[in-house]
Amino acid sequence: MDKQKLLSFFFDLTGMDLDKLLEGLGIDEKLESQKIQNAVNDFEKYILERHGENPSYEGIAKFWKENQVSEELIKIRYKLNSKCKDYEEFKNHLKTMIGSQDFNPVLFFELMDEFEKCLCDTIFGLSTLSKSDVALHKKLHENTMDEIASLSEQSSKQYQELLEAIKLEPTPDISDFDWYFETVELDGRSVNCYELKSQYKDLVLKDVNFWYVNKLRKKALEYEINRALTWIELIEHNINIIDELSEMDMLKVSDKYYSLYQESNYQTMKACFERLNFREHYLQSKAIFEDLFSDGTSDKWIVTNKAKIGDIKVGSKLSNKMMKGFKKFYTLDCVGGPAQLVNDFFYEGKSLLVIEGTFKGNKIYTVFESTTSGQANTRNLIPSRAQSLSDEDGKIIELIENSIKKVLDYDLNKSIDYSSLSKMKQYFIEPLD
Repeated sequence: MDKQKLLSFFFDLTGMDLDKLLEGLGIDEKLESQKIQNAVNDFEKYILERHGENPSYEGIAKFWKENQVSEELIKIRYKLNSKCKDYEEFKNHLKTMIGSQDFNPVLFFELMDEFEKCLCDTIFGLSTLSKSDVALHKKLHENTMDEIASLSEQSSKQYQELLEAIKLEPTPDISDFDWYFETVELDGRSVNCYELKSQYKDLVLKDVNFWYVNKLRKKALEYEINRALTWIELIEHNINIIDELSEMDMLKVSDKYYSLYQESNYQTMKACFERLNFREHYLQSKAIFEDLFSDGTSDKWIVTNKAKIGDIKVGSKLSNKMMKGFKKFYTLDCVGGPAQLVNDFFYEGKSLLVIEGTFKGNKIYTVFESTTSGQANTRNLIPSRAQSLSDEDGKIIELIENSIKKVLDYDLNKSIDYSSLSKMKQYFIEPLD
């Protein structure tokens, strides 16, 4: 490539001459512009002498022009509106763009470094400061940078100390709270009272629910079902005898039948028994029982009641009755599915209260187990932790999680339960024994 063409191409920065470029950058003092112009001319001669014969410089010159290298270097040294904050950042920017070029990038940046040094020396020579002033400014600058570095080191050290302090600061854990439980008598009623306790006063247990669960044993419940259906059959038999016999015949069979028939509320009790249809109800309970134990297991955990509480702070007091200083909670009887079995028979099995909540993103379960003294033992369970759960606790948690996923049946037929069946037995069977 022609040497003069190379130089012209290399320094044809923006389609204007260097004087206009410097004027556009705000460098319009004649002496200052002349000095920079001379520096550029000298560098041109240096390039011509050293690299003019190198055929790869055509690509370098083209890349130099397209990225306005000379213009950006002048902007950087005069702290003007360059797109980069300093020389190193500008170099790094060019390195990201030079990969696909067909020239040696090492030579390009050597040339760029040389021009940058030439430009710096020229600008330094234009300064009105004496060498002693320059030395003083350099020293002050070095001291300032040392102070900044020292402050940065101290700040980093203090930051690390703060992090260590945060790590050492105890944070609430599941072991840091427990429930206080008490049963009190209020106007002849047994009242259950609960309070969340912890040394951390800001601790909050979120999305709390109370679950009342019962453990039913197949053998015991099977006996209860057969006994209930036997009572219903005897009641129906006795009613049929009274309906079919005259008063005289009743006396011949047994005066007990006649006495029952003479009761003032006999017709009312008979109508009540027939209208409620005890047989159909208890046959349905038997079907629920058979379905529940169809897998061959000998016992099952079921949910009988649930109370939705919400978020609880430390010190919150809850009660299932209206009491001063306590928030009353309401339970929903989810009888209608397997829980109907607890409603219909004398046998209730083992009963527990399980409090479900969320603490620090983890599901927490607190199990209440009543003692003979009227108090309750508690244990906290965290399924997300690698803790060993007993078979019983595992089944309880599985029961609650499954109950959350499906809709519980709250359709309770309160007209029929074990108490109402017992009253029918006392009225229609016991007087005839």
